[in-house]
Amino acid sequence: MSRLFVSLQSEPQALHFPEESTDNIVKDILCNGRKFTDAGCGHFTGCYDWLRSAPNTVIGVRYIPFENTTFLLNEVTPGSRIELDSHGGLLIFFGDNVAFVESLSDDQDFEESRVLKSTDGGYALLFGCSGLAEGEENILLR
Repeated sequence: MSRLFVSLQSEPQALHFPEESTDNIVKDILCNGRKFTDAGCGHFTGCYDWLRSAPNTVIGVRYIPFENTTFLLNEVTPGSRIELDSHGGLLIFFGDNVAFVESLSDDQDFEESRVLKSTDGGYALLFGCSGLAEGEENILLR
């Protein structure tokens, strides 16, 4: 399964790991000089929706944490590309386009959604991407 790493900061950094580049358990991820490791919250910490501005155009992800990971909502500093939504989730955008179509963005994926923590106390999420169509996944590679 391919995965998407997203750092939880005001300007999130996203890294896509194609299926052939990862084994079943990613141990450490280095992003912009920061080392992230599994925070010990489990492999399924919430459900998520891929946010789309048009069919097959993924612009972000909405993460709805389970009870044991709602602490992340207090760890995030909202910015132009990350915000808290009114339903207790995080909206994380991969670029400047933050206008998504709700009816195209209701996947409710329950695949891998791991919490990672950096050595400096920051957080990130690692999402399984097998629910994305091939064309959508290619957008993540840009």
